[in-house]
Amino acid sequence: ASPAAEYSSRTLSFDSLGHDEITATAMSPDGSWLYLGTLRGSIYKVSSKGGTPVQLVVGQNVGFNIGQLAISPDGSTIYAAGNAVGGVDVAKVGSDGSGATSTTFALQAGHGGIAISPDGATLYLAEVVIGVGTSTGTVWSTPSTLAGGLTPVGSAFDGMQFDNGLAISPSGQRLYAGANYANKVVVLRADGSSTKDLITGVTGPYIGMVDARGRLYVGGCSNGDGNPDSLWRYGSDGSLQETLATGLYCPTGMSVDGHGDLAFLPGTDVNAHSVELLRLSRAAPTGVTATRSARGSLLVRWSAGTTASTRYVASVVGTPAKTCASTQLSCTITGLPAGVAAKVTVKAFNGFDLSGPSLPSASVKP
Repeated sequence: ASPAAEYSSRTLSFDSLGHDEITATAMSPDGSWLYLGTLRGSIYKVSSKGGTPVQLVVGQNVGFNIGQLAISPDGSTIYAAGNAVGGVDVAKVGSDGSGATSTTFALQAGHGGIAISPDGATLYLAEVVIGVGTSTGTVWSTPSTLAGGLTPVGSAFDGMQFDNGLAISPSGQRLYAGANYANKVVVLRADGSSTKDLITGVTGPYIGMVDARGRLYVGGCSNGDGNPDSLWRYGSDGSLQETLATGLYCPTGMSVDGHGDLAFLPGTDVNAHSVELLRLSRAAPTGVTATRSARGSLLVRWSAGTTASTRYVASVVGTPAKTCASTQLSCTITGLPAGVAAKVTVKAFNGFDLSGPSLPSASVKP
């Protein structure tokens, strides 16, 4: 991938998956876990600090080729949608691997879309009906217990095909679906009162996520026609805000964390056991100050950036390469040459990666 200049990317490889391929990703609400869905229908979890994925659901419990994952708002339950004989298979499993079950819904096709309401009570599924030279999409709702029937949401829309993705707004009032054959994004009222085109002219759109600020993340999939695939961020009104990355490999099954800090793109044409991580947040800490706390020591304080962070690292600019780390908004750097002026910057850690550095503090002699 080629992220925009102010962003960065790196690849997370999971070779322990063997001959299986990663087809879908999702991040836990607290940023602690990354969940992986695979071509053979398995579901894995891996710590946000890295490591070996743990298998929660064994392959083919959810049909073939998981298209999208959804996680309950409290992070306790993972859902996955995949193709099955006679319909769409939806798996449900606890985040600790307990209570795995699956239900087949009598829909024609559409493993590319599943979303869960903000209150965790309702699941939404996408169905694709393919005709001669045409395809249409319908979104259905069902209780998240998987114990109820299906209710259509809004009206059918044209141009939906496999691997389109679904997303829901923070309020739970709006659903977004990709219609990749029609090169558009559709918005539906969750109460079924309206269905309309929101974004047009996007090559093969896949819906990855709506973040806590209501911004929509859309990947373009050219289906191997030679055009570069991209990741964009749109406002809730459908206005293009930013091109986040280009040169992607058909980013279906992608996800974005709830703060819009990190995007996860499953598999590539080179390494199907990998997830490409794009850091999308420029929200470094602000207001960094440094004061002498003792001989050779600096007390560093800062304010959090605009995105959630779990840990901070303060570093001396230049040499000596001294640092301190904290989960709070201050820490003390020790072991500095007494009387030698120094500046300090701070980075925020948001689950998988560090932000860029803050602006430096004023020069201070420890």
